[in-house]
This record gives sequence, C-alpha cells and structure tokens, in this order.
Amino acid sequence: MPTRASTTEADFLKDAKHVATMLDQHIQVFIEYEKPRTRKVITEAFLAGFKVDVADLERALKGQKVTRIVTTTATGEEEAAREAVYELLVQFRKDVNATPTASAALQAAAGVGVVFNPDSTQSLLSGAGTLLTWADVKQNKVALGEAGINDKKLAELRTADKTLAEADTQQGAKQRTSTTQTVTKSQLLAVVKKKITQVRSSADAASTKALNLVDIFKSVAPRHTPTPRPRKTGSEPGDAANAAAAGGTKATGKSK
Repeated sequence: MPTRASTTEADFLKDAKHVATMLDQHIQVFIEYEKPRTRKVITEAFLAGFKVDVADLERALKGQKVTRIVTTTATGEEEAAREAVYELLVQFRKDVNATPTASAALQAAAGVGVVFNPDSTQSLLSGAGTLLTWADVKQNKVALGEAGINDKKLAELRTADKTLAEADTQQGAKQRTSTTQTVTKSQLLAVVKKKITQVRSSADAASTKALNLVDIFKSVAPRHTPTPRPRKTGSEPGDAANAAAAGGTKATGKSK
C-alpha cells in the first residue's frame, strides 16, 4: 500500500529546514544553471529570504508573534518605468538574436549575452543607454532596420528611458516610509510551502547525471501507511429487511 508524507506542522518545519540547508549548500549550482535566464528565480536573495521565512515560521509555530518591517515608497513610478524599459530591451535582444545578419557590434549594443536585472534601475538605464548611443550613429540604421528595430521603436525606448531616469531622480528625493506588519502562522506556512515547491521544481530542472538534486531535495517528512477503513462484518440492524427487499431470505414473523 502506498505511503503518505506526514502533514503535521512540526514535520513540515523539519522538511523546510532541510530544504533551506541543502539550498545553502548548493546555491551556486542553481546560480550557474540560471545564468542564461533573463529573470532569475533561485538567487542569493531568494535564499536569504527563504531562511528568514523558515525562521519566522518556527517562531510562529511556537506561539510567538512575528512582525516584519515593510519599507515602501511614496509611489510606484520607478517600478512601472523599470518594467517598460526591461520589456523593450528584452524584445530588442530577441529581435537581434533572430537576425542572421546581425553583426557582433549590434549584438553587443542590444545586450546579447548580458543579463538585464528587472529590479535594478542602473542596470536598465545602462542597457538602454548603450543601445540608444549605438543607434544614434547614422551608419548603424541599416543594421537596426534589418533586425526590425525602427525609429518608432527606438522612440519608445527613449521615452521609457527618460521616464525611468526622472523617476530615479525623484525617488532619491523622496523619503521612504516604514511600517510594521504582523505575519500570521497561516501566511508563513503558505509562503514557505510555495518556496519549497519552487526550489524542488528548479532542482528537477538543474539536476544532472553527476548531481541528482531531486534526491538531495526530496522530502524528509516521515511517511506512514494510511490505516484502511474497517470493513463491515456480521449483521447490522435492518440487514434482514434489506435482504428480503432484495429477494433474499424473508424476515419471519406472525402475520395477522
């Protein structure tokens, strides 16, 4: 009979600690695997956040109050501007990669081989600046056109780049506000469970013949065999009547 992993909170915490420990030991493997990705998933920052989540979950399971300081900005202008620049840069790079005649100079200008950090204003401003500077050279217009990057698209990038630069300047002048929030046990359980699922999914993708990450990150929660429901034995009230109704032995008794 198949076994099932224990679902108690204590065993879940034990499993979460195991995943955190193994991820700490093998984080460089994940970082190497994700190098080609434009948007990273398992990073040093992810690991640091996961460790905090697991530690907070342990405190919550002990009945302790868990609070976190959340820092926010007055507006989300910079975040919106980052997204616009990031999407344009990624699309231009795809266009260049799909162009057989793309020169090494065009590839470098479009950021081929470069990782754009969607959460870094400076990374995005640098990427946009490099491409726009190269595009300002008249002789490069033909190469850009062959990649489908015309003046209209470049104008979109210029606008987005200017908006991001202005938002970055304004952001520096605005005071950040901090608030304290209480995190519940159920919230922490949900967060940790989601991150464990992500780690195991990435481990499956990053596994090699030399390093079986799936086995390393498998659950350590105790397993048990479910107790089968007892089958009905003997006669129960109404059995004789049911048998009679089904055409079996009739219940006996005097009839008036």
